[in-house]
Amino acid sequence: MTELARQKRGAIIVFPGKEPVGEWLSGGFGLDAEASLPLLLSIFDPHSPGHDGALVIENGKFSRYGVRLPVSDTSKLPREYGTRHHAAMGLAEKTDALVLVVSEERGIVSSFAGGTSRRIDRMESIGDEIVSHWRESASYPLEIRPGRGRRNVAPQLLTSLGLALFFWSALILSQAEVLEKVVSVPVEYAASPPDLVMVGEKQQEVRLHLAGPKSDLDSASPAQMAVKIDLSKAAPGKQTFIITGDNIRLPRGVNLLDVTPESLTVNLAEIVEQELPIKPQLVGKLPAGLKIGALQVNPSSVKALLPADTARNQKASLATTPIYLDVISDSTQIFCKIVAPPSVQPVDRRWPDVEVAIGIVRE
Repeated sequence: MTELARQKRGAIIVFPGKEPVGEWLSGGFGLDAEASLPLLLSIFDPHSPGHDGALVIENGKFSRYGVRLPVSDTSKLPREYGTRHHAAMGLAEKTDALVLVVSEERGIVSSFAGGTSRRIDRMESIGDEIVSHWRESASYPLEIRPGRGRRNVAPQLLTSLGLALFFWSALILSQAEVLEKVVSVPVEYAASPPDLVMVGEKQQEVRLHLAGPKSDLDSASPAQMAVKIDLSKAAPGKQTFIITGDNIRLPRGVNLLDVTPESLTVNLAEIVEQELPIKPQLVGKLPAGLKIGALQVNPSSVKALLPADTARNQKASLATTPIYLDVISDSTQIFCKIVAPPSVQPVDRRWPDVEVAIGIVRE
């Protein structure tokens, strides 16, 4: 209701009481949907075919929308009240239903019950009014005590009340604005079989088209929504993985509308174990008058896993992280990391550190 009032979207919502309201309703469309803010905004979108009618909420669900109500001819209503308000009063005069109306012109929320109307100035009062209506219209005694739980509540009523409280707290308290957003998120490739390795280029990120409350979209980081590709059942060769919501860790309340690209192609190759030499990556030149007299790498080679085709067709090697010669003026020992092509992996889980000893002599 808060969002409808803020956007000045006219709306009329019916909460039946103990008395049936079916005989006073006409037209509309059956729904039987879980209560949600996006659906509520869609129903009362000015372009929706049923936005001029009423939405009926029964048992915590949206049961019908686009419904026509009996119009009251009372003179008790203020002159500025329009057709929606007279329809709400008409049903409130004939049944014990609670009817809430949002004014399209002023964005004001009013409640109708027992043949009377009341303007709601504080949005927090809407939830209290709904809960009070549910207490009075329940067929069973409802008792809620802080810290002591609920007693003597029929399961169906308790479920309805819980859904209603959740729904209205989302509308009233969170003041969530439903938005759409496109974000780029990383791709994680997991559980690759031990005898296979990925070769060639692989997709590093995808774009997600999302919809949900503004607060949830703003607080979610791309890293938290990484797309996970499970390779545990993959076979050698190229395989395509369709991206669905099951691959993505979406924040609660956020829905996936679209993914670009819709699928990822992964190329896996059989791997072999091979001893590969480590070459120091020397960058730049030594200061004038100096030269390298000795160069030793420890270890000089390590065991690695690489695609069988690579092992057969070319002589692979590993390199160290860069060693900048222009800052070296004397013999030294430098510890480096190993730099390897993406398709070459360590036999152990990580590459060992490499010690490079450089002996400097004067020319």
